[in-house]
Amino acid sequence: MVSPEEAAARPAAIEPAGTFHRDGSTWLIYLIWAALGFAVNGLGSVLLPLKEQLGLTTVQTSLYSAFFAIGLVLTGLVGHRLVERVGRRRLLMIVLALVGAGALVMTLGTVVTTFVGAAGIGFGAALMIQVLPVELVGLQPAHAPRALSEANSLSSIAGIIAPFGVAWALSAGLGWAFGYSIPLAVAAGLSMIGLFVARQRAAAQDNPTVPDAPTAAAPVESPWRPWIEMVGSVAVEFCFVLWSATAVASWHRVDTSLATLIAGCFLVGMGVGRFVGAPLAGRFGVRNTTIGCLLLALVGSLAFWFAGNHWIAAGALLIGGLGVSLLYPLTLSRLLAADPLDTDRATSRSALASGVAILSVPPLLAGLADLIGLHLAFLVAPGILVALIGRNLWPRAKR
Repeated sequence: MVSPEEAAARPAAIEPAGTFHRDGSTWLIYLIWAALGFAVNGLGSVLLPLKEQLGLTTVQTSLYSAFFAIGLVLTGLVGHRLVERVGRRRLLMIVLALVGAGALVMTLGTVVTTFVGAAGIGFGAALMIQVLPVELVGLQPAHAPRALSEANSLSSIAGIIAPFGVAWALSAGLGWAFGYSIPLAVAAGLSMIGLFVARQRAAAQDNPTVPDAPTAAAPVESPWRPWIEMVGSVAVEFCFVLWSATAVASWHRVDTSLATLIAGCFLVGMGVGRFVGAPLAGRFGVRNTTIGCLLLALVGSLAFWFAGNHWIAAGALLIGGLGVSLLYPLTLSRLLAADPLDTDRATSRSALASGVAILSVPPLLAGLADLIGLHLAFLVAPGILVALIGRNLWPRAKR
């Protein structure tokens, strides 16, 4: 008997017949998705430099990521209704303008401007998560799994570039803005120009409207089961994305630029895992792949916690990133399969799950760090992984 999780994996495992063609609109969405990865992961890379530059506490520093989380929660609640009223393409132009403006304001480097800029980036990036998946599925209805996989791979690569760019800018004495907010503002501006040109060409050719999504099958499980697992998976991911650089600097007494560089190993692991690991769910099943990834992530998180020097910590972060890499795509595939007839509503649920995770667990880790120290507080991440492993093993034990 096929489980709901295995049924959810089938769209990602079977490639439809026909030639996969990446037109200009597809490449544009790919590039915007890459900018999203740069924006989100780069925000974690600048937390430590901002903390040192502005003299913030750990809890105050965590507020920068909270804007993205709040935006995700709001998107999860009203995002699909906003799409209905504004339209996806127009909304995408608005959020790109918001991200670009936020990045420019953030470069001013004061407490107020960095918080305002981070708010613009966070809210804009959250709304991108509502728009981009459905837009890409509409452009490639017969090859959606492959297109989504490629887009996520590019996003991961851009996410890898962000911390290394920040580390380079810091080591060169240019400041974190040259590694993060200035490139992000340029990327947002170029994306807006690309969308405008694409719209003008489409109007000139009088192209028909692209369908929102392909015809979908009936739902295979309640959406709240993968939703809960997505909350846990995203929480673990952002514990490392936002706080691993601070942990490396604190535990191993290295400078900020080297700590940021080492923290980037987690994103390297995620990028490699998403690039090479897409076929695993089709070959081994969603549950088996999920459990394997959770176990690998647990090994990496514990190795990071016990690491005796910063080089071991770098290897542990690489392993942890490999394990975490597929957790979000696997739970997202199940969440979309649970509501295939309303993809806008399904993506809203995924945004809400991510927002709840980022808004709760990383700030909890920061609060615990101020109370009991960052080393003990970081046990939050392996604790969540153990809970997720138990949740995925329990249905198997019942059958």
